[in-house]
Amino acid sequence: MIICYTGTLYGGLRDITPLFQAIANISTKIDTKIKFLYAGADGLVAKKQAEKCRVKHIITDMGMLTREDAAEVQAFSDVFLVITWNTKVENGILTGKFYESLARKKPVIGIVAGDEPNSELKQLIDRYNLGFCYEETHKSSGLKGLENYLIEQCEYKKLNGTILYNPDEIVFNEFAYDGIAKKATKIIEDLVRSGNKMEE
Repeated sequence: MIICYTGTLYGGLRDITPLFQAIANISTKIDTKIKFLYAGADGLVAKKQAEKCRVKHIITDMGMLTREDAAEVQAFSDVFLVITWNTKVENGILTGKFYESLARKKPVIGIVAGDEPNSELKQLIDRYNLGFCYEETHKSSGLKGLENYLIEQCEYKKLNGTILYNPDEIVFNEFAYDGIAKKATKIIEDLVRSGNKMEE
């Protein structure tokens, strides 16, 4: 099973450690190999984080890629990793990786740092059945949930040759780029119409 992350880790401020720890914890419980593809400027950071959990061997550092090559890595992967944060000061932050996962129709593993629970990313993943979200505010239960999710996906891929992904299709109208573009177009058209009426 291939998990990918394409983008910066901001020198370690975005932390993949919970995922690496979960993978380490289930290593004796699964037959399916898990690979992690990283594309970006922080390959050494990703390797150090994995090394702390003794799973450095699962990482392939793709280095800096063009947008087209990064898209190929995403298309080749089974699961998207999305990392964000949710604090009392900054919340409701959705990164571009979330929208890219919808465009690619790939399940998401979310990792949310910060001191505030129930982030927008978690709410969306849960509401639309998009994958699993680990929040730092619930380390123990979150890690166990992440382990169970990884085991389920590994077993499913072993049996079916593909990944388990049954999202609520409504999410693609609400959040995918095409849906957002249609909403933006409608807002602009409504503004133009209301402006014309005012001129009349």
